[in-house]
Parts: sequence; structure tokens; C-alpha cells
Amino acid sequence: MGRVQPAAADQRLAAGSNWASATKSRGGVFVDSNVVYGTDCRLPLLLLAGADLLRVTWSPYVAAEIARVATREQALSVVGGDMRALGDELERRRHEIDRVIGDHEQYWHSPGPADLAATYATLPASVIPDPNDIPILAGALAAHASFLLTTNKSDFPHGNAYRSVVFWHPDTVLTAYFENHPEAYVFVRDEMPAALAEFGAQLRP
Repeated sequence: MGRVQPAAADQRLAAGSNWASATKSRGGVFVDSNVVYGTDCRLPLLLLAGADLLRVTWSPYVAAEIARVATREQALSVVGGDMRALGDELERRRHEIDRVIGDHEQYWHSPGPADLAATYATLPASVIPDPNDIPILAGALAAHASFLLTTNKSDFPHGNAYRSVVFWHPDTVLTAYFENHPEAYVFVRDEMPAALAEFGAQLRP
């Protein structure tokens, strides 16, 4: 069934290697929920996917986790207030989260439910330390992603791999990608102001 292990030589990130082209022509990247609400990489990834410069995938599980975390943090930010104010704020927040997720669904694709379920069924409960994060790994495998982008080094040690999916911090992958594709960096740099205006809603209160 395989195990998490150091990435093979042809899976490592290096300027001048062919991995950056492979991210588009083969598997691209799969985005963990913590990349969306915990880093500044969301909009660059959205822009690259929208321009068909990088294949970016996620899953319904990731989208639901983003909504859950954003709603929880909003509730914590207003705790101590009256319940009516809390209810109104959470309703406003829910509509904002729905809009953000809808924006991303235009450009980030998800594996089909059958593929996700079949892939999940092949993974042993001990494949990573936290079994609650197995759906993340299943999503990346079902999407045939080359890289799983995540800040969770406990379950997905950066530079390690499971089967064909390598785990990396999104900053690391984007830096290497832009080194290999400077024209993509120029595109993201130039489009970022408009993206901030259109898609820049904050998922944290």
C-alpha cells in the first residue's frame, strides 16, 4: 500500500528541472485548506489557474474545511457579544464564504466523488499521523496531482512523497515555478491589484 518517504530525484524542486512544466501538463498541484486561509498564496494560485498556466485542484472536503475554519474564527472573534449580533455576523460571514468558494470553483477543479471514494478506500488508517487528514491525501491522489501544497508538516513532511504526490509548502513551489517561468511571475504581479479587488475577500475576521 506504500508509505510516506523522501521524494525521488525527479520529484525534487530545482531551477532548470522539468518539474514546473509537469505541474501543468501532468498533475499540477492540489491545495490543502490551510493554504487558502493561512498563507498569501491563494490569489497567485487562482490567477495561474485562471490563465491556464498551472493546473490547480482541491476537493469538496477542502472547501468544507475552509468554510468551517472561517466560521469558527468569526464566532470566536465576536464571542462575548449578544447572541443576535453573533447570529447576524455569522450569517453575513456565511454569504461571504460562499462567494469566495464559488470564485475558486470557477478555476480550481475537483476529482469526481467516485474517484475520491475509491482512492480513500485504498489508504490505510496509519498512512499519516492524523487520520482526519487522510481525505486531503486522498484528494491529491484522486486528482493525480504532482504536488500537495500544505503548511501541515506534521502529516505531510515537506520534501516527502506518498506514491506519486510530493508534499511542499506553497511558497516553495511558487518560488520554484516562477524561477522556471518568469513570464508567469510578471503576469501574476501585473494582475494582482485587480485580483485583490475582485477576489481579495478575507477568510479571517
